[in-house]
Amino acid sequence: MDALIWTPQQAAALDSVGRWLRDPHSPQVYRLFGFAGTGKTTLAKYLAEQETGTVRFAAFTGKAASVLRERGCDNATTLHALLYHPGARDPVAVQRAKELLEHTPAHHTDYAERMADFVAARAAYQRPRFTHNPDSVLKQARLLVLDEVSMVGKALANDVLAVTRKVLVLGDPGQLPPIEGTGYFTEGKPDSMLTDITRQAADSPIIRWATMVREGRSIPAGALDGTARKMSKKMVDDQWLTTHAGQLVCGRNDSRAKLNRRIRHHLGYGDRLPQQGDVLVCLRNNHQLGLLNGVLCTAHRDAVPMDEEALSLTIRYEGELRHDLLVDSAPFTSARKDPLAFAPASVPLCQFDYGYAITVHKAQGSQWSGVTIWDDGFGKWEPKLRQQWLYTGITRASQRLTILAGA
Repeated sequence: MDALIWTPQQAAALDSVGRWLRDPHSPQVYRLFGFAGTGKTTLAKYLAEQETGTVRFAAFTGKAASVLRERGCDNATTLHALLYHPGARDPVAVQRAKELLEHTPAHHTDYAERMADFVAARAAYQRPRFTHNPDSVLKQARLLVLDEVSMVGKALANDVLAVTRKVLVLGDPGQLPPIEGTGYFTEGKPDSMLTDITRQAADSPIIRWATMVREGRSIPAGALDGTARKMSKKMVDDQWLTTHAGQLVCGRNDSRAKLNRRIRHHLGYGDRLPQQGDVLVCLRNNHQLGLLNGVLCTAHRDAVPMDEEALSLTIRYEGELRHDLLVDSAPFTSARKDPLAFAPASVPLCQFDYGYAITVHKAQGSQWSGVTIWDDGFGKWEPKLRQQWLYTGITRASQRLTILAGA
């Protein structure tokens, strides 16, 4: 790419990042921040092409990594795939438990206990155990370019820094502040800040609307700009929400719960526990199992209740099966008075909820080709918060955007 096309801001950022890369005594992390449409990824890709050493691209979620690949960052993958690998699993315990069960008559007093032992042993074998990869390709890379990092917490960040030489962080200060326990790389001030929208980005209706919102301007009702539109909630029904909305995002948890319930009823699932094909969202990081907060997955089989507290779920997650996960039943059952009163962090239960609709906070770190924002008035009590919320929601879409407003 010809350097003459760079804006003055971009040219200055390229020069600054280049000096940082060449200086062996410079800090390990460089923060290249910029608003949507200012060319952060384009600059990072150009820098990678100029480097003689290996440059790796990564993002927090598989969705965000796929967007990077669509933009020409061919080796982009998730941080988890770069840092960890599944640990070895021993089938001996499963076979032993199975043999004991097979030699125990169903009426025997030990049958129930041996059945439980077999189920536990099988679950332990099938469940992936992720450990640090001592041969991670990051150890040989000259540079790691890390995009969509708002959901990266301290533990994951420390694992990154332990194996990388230099990390170029791409961040957007126009987005919502990270939720508690995340945003490790975005806490510091930017080393370079891009604010000028490029001519190419200015042709995107999504970027135009994101810029309008960030600058405090409102998007009028009924607005239509190419692949972006704003319309009344009264114009859509459950069929539309199920088949045409893309990824639904909203502000409040009560809106999320109602939308998920509407869609599941339309699909014929009613109020049943997670069924095969149900869309789910992870609610808590579990690096040992390779589970990341905010990542979507699907139920591979119907959920099986284990007791009042837990379900057994097999899911398809980031392209792989996760067998027989023990999952907190709270979001899926009315057994507890408060459906958001999850088990404490010390309890080793995975946490999921339905993911047809998720909050914008949970959507941080991901992107989808099509996004529908269900505007439930989130942040109306604080203009700055509302501006950040809507901007973050808009920038989750890469191709198609719908904003649903009104009662």
